[in-house]
Amino acid sequence: MEAKTEWPPWEFYKVYTHPFVGKGEGLHLFSFPDSHLERVLFYRKYSTHSTQRSFRLVHGQDLTISWIDENWDGMDLFGTNDVFFVLLPELASEEVKKYIKQHGAFSKTIIMSFTAEHDWFLELKKIAASAVLVRAPKFWEGHQLLELLMLFYDLELTYEAEQFILESLPFETGPLMAQLNLIKIHFPKEGHVLSQKDIEALVSRQKLDFFNLATDFGKKHMDQFYGKLVNYDGDFEDFFRFMEGHLLKLYDPSYAQKKGRPSKYDKEIIDHSRFWKRQDILENLLFFGDLWIRTKGHDPSVLDSLRLCYLKSL
Repeated sequence: MEAKTEWPPWEFYKVYTHPFVGKGEGLHLFSFPDSHLERVLFYRKYSTHSTQRSFRLVHGQDLTISWIDENWDGMDLFGTNDVFFVLLPELASEEVKKYIKQHGAFSKTIIMSFTAEHDWFLELKKIAASAVLVRAPKFWEGHQLLELLMLFYDLELTYEAEQFILESLPFETGPLMAQLNLIKIHFPKEGHVLSQKDIEALVSRQKLDFFNLATDFGKKHMDQFYGKLVNYDGDFEDFFRFMEGHLLKLYDPSYAQKKGRPSKYDKEIIDHSRFWKRQDILENLLFFGDLWIRTKGHDPSVLDSLRLCYLKSL
């Protein structure tokens, strides 16, 4: 086993320059938090790495016991210097999983790349020659993740541009990669540091800042509140549920008032509750409750209702 077996994605990228080099006989396991980071951290290094060793790709669901006996232990035409790269090993049959676990050591170098911390990964760790887990990024590590993905696309952004992307998109590798890919298509030349102004028109807002919107709503800045909603491309279900809870707090701010150390949000609840009549709060509570129900039912008229509210606010 390596001295360190769990890595943040950006540290793995730096340390494992070529993940296949130096791997001896037996099972070598890698686990990535999702298929997108697997592509960034693993596939690119595999496809660009020049070596005299032959790489043989096999899909987990295509593994059979007879194939394993012939290729991983027997003397085949490819010699003993091959590296076998198993994609999605978690999809192997239960029969194959049991056989590999019981067999243990193999005479060939076998690299298995998991796209989640699968139970079978944890079982195989006990018999593997090495096992490395790349952990998922923490929610406060947005800039580290984004800058890793920028390396993948050969992009340079100012800090403000990075922050704009992180505030606009969900904290998920897939949407961030899709956004950077779009930016790369429009700015293919390397060596140019892109500003927020350069990329603003390309970034679709897929993330709602719930508390920022709550501030707009509490201050009755409805043009800003509904303007942000009608320009949003994502799902509203969680936000409408949040608004129901927020409106209940505005209706009865006593909970926030009793707190010994009220948060910034609690203080806004207390302050904004003075601007609202209880009847108006109840009407909005019914409105957002209805929007939530319609959103769960995939009713396309939800956006029309938001657009109408936006037009009324102008």
